[in-house]
Amino acid sequence: MMFAEANRIAMEHLDRKIDEVEARFDQRLNQRIADLKFDLLKWNFLFWVTQLAAIVGILNVMLRDIR
Repeated sequence: MMFAEANRIAMEHLDRKIDEVEARFDQRLNQRIADLKFDLLKWNFLFWVTQLAAIVGILNVMLRDIR
């Protein structure tokens, strides 16, 4: 009986600890994913601006003779 009670208490403690660790892990993972999404958006915007500048530069050179 005493061993069963000690085992039950230990298992409850272990379950609580696992839940705490899981919650902290989920929070850190969600924060990391949010940071990565922001970085991806930032680099996509930078790529888009660079592409636009390149196209404007090429069109400027090509259309210079037409004016």
